[in-house]
Amino acid sequence: MIKRLFFLNVCILLNQVYNLHAQTSVQKTTISYSCVFNVLFERGQRYIHFDSKLISDETGSVFFLTPSSNSINDEMHENEITIQADTLFRVIKDFRNENLIFGDITFDGKEKVYKDTLHVMNWEISEEKKLIDSFVCYRATTHFKGRNYTAWFCPAIPIPNGPWKLGGLPGLIIEAYEDNKDLYFLLSEIRMNYQLPVQRIQQNQNYPNYNSFIKYWKDFFEKLAGSLSAQENPDCVSCHSNSKAKAYTWEKIPF
Repeated sequence: MIKRLFFLNVCILLNQVYNLHAQTSVQKTTISYSCVFNVLFERGQRYIHFDSKLISDETGSVFFLTPSSNSINDEMHENEITIQADTLFRVIKDFRNENLIFGDITFDGKEKVYKDTLHVMNWEISEEKKLIDSFVCYRATTHFKGRNYTAWFCPAIPIPNGPWKLGGLPGLIIEAYEDNKDLYFLLSEIRMNYQLPVQRIQQNQNYPNYNSFIKYWKDFFEKLAGSLSAQENPDCVSCHSNSKAKAYTWEKIPF
């Protein structure tokens, strides 16, 4: 059971909210989300907690995760390999050029940066609404990267952005989750005029595309399956392995 905790820091003052209504462009804002990630996905439940920051202005944003003090560090089961690399995604968005890059931690612990499309999710916005703390939020749903997501956004906060790669709605995403809540975000704090710079995308860099990201993990698991086969039948070069290697990540990798 995921405990839904929501709190707003005293730094969010009413006059700041009123200023958001009056602004024609959004000033630099640091938005914090609590994040819960089930590293087992369909196989069971093992939740790890993260703290995340979305530093955003009218030109772009940077999002990153750090392990929470509430993180659960259970021991792995025998013969189990769980890829948690993408739970540390660093996502940089460029609103003006409609670009996005993200960092993925490879199996050897190194970050590799890929380019992706910006806010391509096709949101279906409903009339359903609910109050989250003092914010009136509306429900939106989409299918993105192999999974179904629900987002609750607040039109009163005119920031068309959200955690991770999510965004493109007419208001800040306050809460977002995958169908089974294996991935769950909840806003915890907003700070205006924060001094941290918004990291920019270097347009002259030749970043590999999203297909390269998929290919890396597909190739990795094919090699892993071959290694498992060799371990099971070291004297039989034509034997087939009964072991299956499958990736469980935020973005469902097709095999």
